[in-house]
Amino acid sequence: LAEMYALTMAVANDTTPWAEMSSYMVSDPRTQSPTEVWAWIDELGADAVCAGADAVTWPSATRDRVSVALPTFLHFCQRYELGGYWFAKRRMAHDFFSCETRPLPFDTAAIAGAVGAKSVDARTAFMLCHLIPSMNSFLAEYQRGVCEG
Repeated sequence: LAEMYALTMAVANDTTPWAEMSSYMVSDPRTQSPTEVWAWIDELGADAVCAGADAVTWPSATRDRVSVALPTFLHFCQRYELGGYWFAKRRMAHDFFSCETRPLPFDTAAIAGAVGAKSVDARTAFMLCHLIPSMNSFLAEYQRGVCEG
């Protein structure tokens, strides 16, 4: 909340210029708000949101930043669940970054296979296929730097 308070105080100061940008972030797959750029994810298509992802690697479309427009930030403040996989930041173990922690389970095929005709499914898959590999990648880097000998 500190960053929101800081923004509020900065905007309250009449000498601080600011502008709202609505092309940087996605958060809630259920939203229809123009403040989130889900239209870009919807244009990717359900087949592409997870294609090429593995336990520590983002999907191929995300790694090809030249040919497709994608949001800059994944604001992961929701609970994302699809195909038997889920991510919820408030449910993460507080000691996730430890030498004993195993990577989060991840199966691209199960997540992609659960995507139905609703855009919310593809959006949820997009979040899961980015958040879980990100967390696993962060964990691997932590363990490489702290735990290995």
